Amino acid sequence: MRHSRILSNCLSRRGFLQLGVGVGCGLLLPASVSAGQIGRLQGKVYINRALATRNSTIRAGDLVTSSHGSLIAFAIDGDAFLLKGQTSLRVASSSGLLIDSLRLLTGRLLSVFATGRDRAIITANATI
Repeated sequence: MRHSRILSNCLSRRGFLQLGVGVGCGLLLPASVSAGQIGRLQGKVYINRALATRNSTIRAGDLVTSSHGSLIAFAIDGDAFLLKGQTSLRVASSSGLLIDSLRLLTGRLLSVFATGRDRAIITANATI
């Protein structure tokens, strides 16, 4: 029993150290490199006209386009996005630091936003 408790403390310390190193490295990078990580990808989705994979990232200025019957879910800076088929979305940043605006050109977008920042959604039509 004592041995397993010591082992779990070592793993906790190791995890803490890994987290500390990761956060420290993240602070050294400029804030403009914030990128979206893809959580779900189904069908053909393009980022800047290149076929997206689960390892693709979405950055400010990117155009995300989903074809008929496809779907993409991704997160950027605590915000979550779900695009269904036949959707085109331009991700933008006015300051170059954080993504703060979305231009929905066509299609459907479902979003959940973290608190604390202003964001703009630019579209011709919206149902909220």
